[in-house]
Amino acid sequence: MTTMLTTYEDFIARVEALGFMTLSPLLPRLPSLGGETAESQWHTGLETDPWRWKDRVAEEKRLAYGCILGKHKGFVARRLYPIFYAAYHPTLSMPERWARGT
Repeated sequence: MTTMLTTYEDFIARVEALGFMTLSPLLPRLPSLGGETAESQWHTGLETDPWRWKDRVAEEKRLAYGCILGKHKGFVARRLYPIFYAAYHPTLSMPERWARGT
């Protein structure tokens, strides 16, 4: 079992080690901030509150935060950002993709 995240720095290190992490549990065994923190940590307003971490990480630009894996929110490490960007920002226009069936 994974050690529960209790600090902001541990959270950053975990996402950097994995490459990405969803905010909420999405699939079994897919790491998520919600799945790797104690429920009692959330919405406390303290430094240990993962809800604050999601805003802080974006403000500090240490990880990318946004929709990943469809409509699901998550975090992406800098090293994988170009891959996620390319996958979710196609270079072809919608009519071109429609014509190609992609």
